[in-house]
Amino acid sequence: MVPVRLDIESLTVSLGGRTVLHNFNICIPPGSSTAVVGVSGAGKTTLLRCVAGLLKPTTGRVRVGGQEPAS
Repeated sequence: MVPVRLDIESLTVSLGGRTVLHNFNICIPPGSSTAVVGVSGAGKTTLLRCVAGLLKPTTGRVRVGGQEPAS
């Protein structure tokens, strides 16, 4: 697997009328390791679903290696 950069800019996700993630930003450089931790219901799975391209953000963008994950 080739290391790629992950860029998340102003990510907001609403599910069922409830905002799960609001204005989330992060840049993870290639080759680094990052953990996603938090209490139940904090939005960890929602974040990973956006990164995988399984869930479209309400606003903002996700880029994995410069590409949108759904493409």
